[in-house]
Amino acid sequence: MARIAIMSCNNVKNELSCAAAGCFKSFNENKGMFERYKDDQESQIVGFSTCAGCPTLYAFEKILIKVKPLVEISKADTIHFSSCMVKLCPFVQKYKSVINETYPHVEVVMGTDESTSLDTMKIMLKSILTNNSHGITEEFRRNMPSD
Repeated sequence: MARIAIMSCNNVKNELSCAAAGCFKSFNENKGMFERYKDDQESQIVGFSTCAGCPTLYAFEKILIKVKPLVEISKADTIHFSSCMVKLCPFVQKYKSVINETYPHVEVVMGTDESTSLDTMKIMLKSILTNNSHGITEEFRRNMPSD
């Protein structure tokens, strides 16, 4: 049984109000990077957090403050970086290596859902950041196929 935590981009989650719907939908449907658990009916999401934000002098140490409760309290053995983090964060590999060094027993997986291409994500984020009349909900409705 995998005990999974998801770590999302702080800016996308908090500044753009992303509900992580794509991440959770992919987990529930065993799609995207969660397909690896399709034969494990007992896998569960045990925690969710955001990264430490775009790096400052101490960002790489701060990421461990975010990871510690996921591993030590929630007992996560796998951390999935959200697809937005993997596609947009220039520091994601450094975050991964810091986590691997500190918690070598925890697997870090690069991605969650595969539903949004990098180009679509860039268009959506640019539109949200430059147009105050709408948010992430409207951009998803405009750019993503409905179920």
